[in-house]
Amino acid sequence: MFFEFSITTPALTTQKTPTITTAQLNHGIINQVDAIFPGGCAALMHFQVFYQLFQIFPSNINSSFASDNEKISWAEAFHLNQPPYQVTVITWNDDDLYEHTLKLRFAMFAEKIPDPPKILNTNRIDLDLLESLL
Repeated sequence: MFFEFSITTPALTTQKTPTITTAQLNHGIINQVDAIFPGGCAALMHFQVFYQLFQIFPSNINSSFASDNEKISWAEAFHLNQPPYQVTVITWNDDDLYEHTLKLRFAMFAEKIPDPPKILNTNRIDLDLLESLL
């Protein structure tokens, strides 16, 4: 499963009065997160992600992600196993003139990662050819 959210935060949105966005996901495991900061935001737009009352990204409490013209990606293994299956994204924008739009992506697995598919009807000649290429 793959979820993408574009979050626009107006200029002069402070950390004390942030934009709050609910990102509706599904039951499962968040296995990757991508945050794409547009060029021109000069690290003035910040975000944090919460699950229920707890900050989960970035992991150190009271910190935030902020960047400019950069995609920040990381592998994750965060279980969403209690409804509602959502996270809350807090954004603020210290820019005094321009709004900025953050693109946030979540890749997820189902709660149980499926077994890889089994190969059926293998042909010995093909396996020999494959081994010769290795």
